[in-house]
Amino acid sequence: MSNYKTALIAAVIVFLGVLVMGSLSPSGAQVVVDCNNGDVLQDAIDAAPTNETILVTGTCNENIRINSPKQKLTIDGQGAARIVAANDNLSTVSIFGTGITVQNFRVIRGGSTGIRISEDAAEILIKNNTIRKASGQGIRVEEISTATIIGNRVRRNGGNGISILEASAVEIGANCTEDDLNIIARNGQSGIALSSNAQATIIGNIIRNNDANGIFVSESSMADTASYVITGNGGDGIDVRLGSIVRMGRRNAPDRCGINPNTTTPNKLNAGIGIECQNLSTVDGVLGSLDGTNGAADLKDDNSDCPNCCFAFVDLEPPPPANEAP
Repeated sequence: MSNYKTALIAAVIVFLGVLVMGSLSPSGAQVVVDCNNGDVLQDAIDAAPTNETILVTGTCNENIRINSPKQKLTIDGQGAARIVAANDNLSTVSIFGTGITVQNFRVIRGGSTGIRISEDAAEILIKNNTIRKASGQGIRVEEISTATIIGNRVRRNGGNGISILEASAVEIGANCTEDDLNIIARNGQSGIALSSNAQATIIGNIIRNNDANGIFVSESSMADTASYVITGNGGDGIDVRLGSIVRMGRRNAPDRCGINPNTTTPNKLNAGIGIECQNLSTVDGVLGSLDGTNGAADLKDDNSDCPNCCFAFVDLEPPPPANEAP
């Protein structure tokens, strides 16, 4: 009996020790992945517990997938690391988890999509990356997902720079500081495109020289747009159609980020209209200096042809000079 009691006590002590060690395990642990030294980023992601940060160095020639069980995981390129798609028929980075952050990558390149956020992915942060040369969209948010996209350079992708669709909700640019604005440029379609009941707040970004529209809002989607520069795009500055809603800046607070009217550089007009609205859509706010080679605004309000009506509540006057009181 004595030996039994001794063994039992020892077992209890070991068990309690495991519990204590587990309770003392540090949260927010960090793991370093050096892709130039043979490390595999996907292996580190698959093994990562909640609240881990993966610090990446080198060039990772992989297609990364962060599956739905993963929560509160940060993947940090530290300003120099690269992810280059090994298979251009797949997304370079696919995110299906919750609370995932992808930040500070010098480049995320190639793939069918640069970063795909899908399947109810929630609280995703895409921050301070360069995303380029995907054959399709630079960033795609779909299937009722939510994300914040700040401080990125989304350039030279074959499709839209950023696509938001299927009832997803996204914040693009958090304020008007240089660190948080996105530069969305030279993509093969629109800079930002919303469709299928998508929602977006678009604040303080630069959207320029994309092949189609600066912002395209369609299929019962809604966008709040203010304090950004939209210039030199191959289509309209903003194109609103098919029962969608766009709200723009307000004149009465010209110095507040997120309320300032939007602007077009005078010598770099959009190729179409500054803002075009049709198909039972609504636009509301201040035009600002949005402009295009075919005019500043085309707000179809001919009630004799209601399928093309636009419900427009737009101040079409240009903003006052900087030294003039609003």
